[in-house]
Amino acid sequence: MKYLLVLGVLLLPHGCQTPPVEMTPEEIAQIESVIKAQAEALVTTQNSLDADGFLAYFSKEGLEWVNLATFYGSYEEVDEFIRAVLGPLDSFESGWNDLGVTVLSNEAALSHGNWWGKQVEGNRVTSADPIYWTALHELQADGSWMITRIHQSWGNMRTEEVE
Repeated sequence: MKYLLVLGVLLLPHGCQTPPVEMTPEEIAQIESVIKAQAEALVTTQNSLDADGFLAYFSKEGLEWVNLATFYGSYEEVDEFIRAVLGPLDSFESGWNDLGVTVLSNEAALSHGNWWGKQVEGNRVTSADPIYWTALHELQADGSWMITRIHQSWGNMRTEEVE
């Protein structure tokens, strides 16, 4: 009996949660549009080697990014990583092969798909295709959407020296 009481207390918060808000197709389309625009802007800013522009879409609170087997557990760590990648490059070309958006609720959505990238640093060219991407975008108190979680895996990476 004591265990049932403990179980009941633990489950009480879950039983009292507000049901999810029903969304209209128009509301879903609006969120999809915002999230897709953010994902497109990430490609544009990285192709411009614009670390500040790229980082503008990421939450400064509670950000986590897994890139291959490396975990970045804060905005500061992601900032350092992005600047280390973009800083020394002479050029970066990339684009989406496939981009999807899944609206989870009126406060959360996923961008997912795969993209290709080609980085040039001096006479070294590094290419990868596909690069798999999943990001959680969350609605912030100020009404903006920010990326809070990312997983990225690189496939078919190759580096070559060119003259």
